[in-house]
Amino acid sequence: MTLIQLQECTSKICCQIPPPSGLSKPSNAKQEIKQDPGLVYQELYDSVLWLPINILNVTLDVWSHLSGKPKMPSWNLQTTARVGLIQALRDQSCQKSIGFWRMVLNHLPAFLCLIPSYRPTIQDGSFYCAKQNLPGILSEIDQEDEAGTRIMSAEWVSTENEDYDRKTKKKNKNKKKDEEEEDTLTKKTKRLFWSIVSFSLPSLSQRLDTRPTRTQARPDEKIILYIHGGGFYSMSAQTHRSVTCALSKVTKRRVFAVNYRLSPENRFPAALCDVVQSYLNLINGSSQGSFDPKNIFVAGDSTGAGLCLAMMLYLRDHGVPCPEGAILLSPCVDLTYRHSVWNETVVNNVFVPRSEIPGTLNPAIHYLGPDDLHRFGRHPYVSPLYADHFEHLPPLLIQSGAVESLQTEITELVYRLKTAKTTRIQHEVYEDMLHVFQSYSFQQSPSGMESIGWWVNTGIPLLDKWQSSRVTRRN
Repeated sequence: MTLIQLQECTSKICCQIPPPSGLSKPSNAKQEIKQDPGLVYQELYDSVLWLPINILNVTLDVWSHLSGKPKMPSWNLQTTARVGLIQALRDQSCQKSIGFWRMVLNHLPAFLCLIPSYRPTIQDGSFYCAKQNLPGILSEIDQEDEAGTRIMSAEWVSTENEDYDRKTKKKNKNKKKDEEEEDTLTKKTKRLFWSIVSFSLPSLSQRLDTRPTRTQARPDEKIILYIHGGGFYSMSAQTHRSVTCALSKVTKRRVFAVNYRLSPENRFPAALCDVVQSYLNLINGSSQGSFDPKNIFVAGDSTGAGLCLAMMLYLRDHGVPCPEGAILLSPCVDLTYRHSVWNETVVNNVFVPRSEIPGTLNPAIHYLGPDDLHRFGRHPYVSPLYADHFEHLPPLLIQSGAVESLQTEITELVYRLKTAKTTRIQHEVYEDMLHVFQSYSFQQSPSGMESIGWWVNTGIPLLDKWQSSRVTRRN
């Protein structure tokens, strides 16, 4: 397959030389984080001391729910307990160090994942990053990969294992009688306990065997490229297996999940460069095989969804074929934090309110750095909401919660996308749901995943067929 050659664009904030007044190339100097292990463990110990207070807060939320005063009308008892627990942890841990949050959100879940009713297959997908001659704002950081020795960690997730599914169903059938004899109250108590724990550790479950082997593309195979969220400074492809496994199941596709470089060790545009590299690695042919861009869906959640949109803008601006479509789950598309809803939704959400975001938890500060925060906060490859236009993008499915902290910026993004004449968009808002609700066992999480499956397997083919018929009529 012929390698895709990127072209220089006409954007005043990307390829124009010299840069416009007031802007300069972002500093990508690596910042070494010297985290004292003793401090992290001390913070973990302090969190344990707060555990009784956290339990008390959750108990009060549950009691309020049972008294007929739920936080949200459609929330059941389990949802109230889950949200109460994560909010209690948020309120007493918002000043903790980045090392603490990485330990909690990244390292522990990396060995665990939600217990599925099917057995996912996890395969190593790591690859060497070679220089791609990326133009514009990525040209300088692309030079660092001239030697081609840097390895980007990634994994393939697949749920195509029918033999295991049949064995699981047979095993469950044999245990059905024993389960029916178990006390109903005991079952509900166990289910509530594990639901609460699985919310605080979204990837909790049995260990999955990873297979560090290379995998090749099948002819005309359709896949999903997944970009994880985590505020640019935490989490990984491993912590998001609950999402990638579900995506693979509903779409019947393999999912390629990558671990881009995190900030503040590697600031903008390192993460953007990595996701562009991942996409080009798939379509240009490599150890992963060669995929047609029309057979690749891109997906992401939160800041990962924002990276997906920034990547598609960069690809479009530089003449690279865009993917088949995109799935954006609660996309974070504005790092200026100018939307007041950040403070208004603190009662029902898991985010730290805007006015109280400390430096240790502020994604914009970590991603851009204090010096470039104001200069690049509205850059479209940082905050896609401020792009000049959204023409010639692939079909987009955006899912968001009705009461999440990013609802106003997502609504503004959808409005701007709908003004584009050449871009198709489907926006789904789920009642009383929070940020990236698809990651957890909420009431509407299965509905969200089923809608994604329909969009990928049925909606896009119907849209392509309709567009082809229009072209045929014109000719």
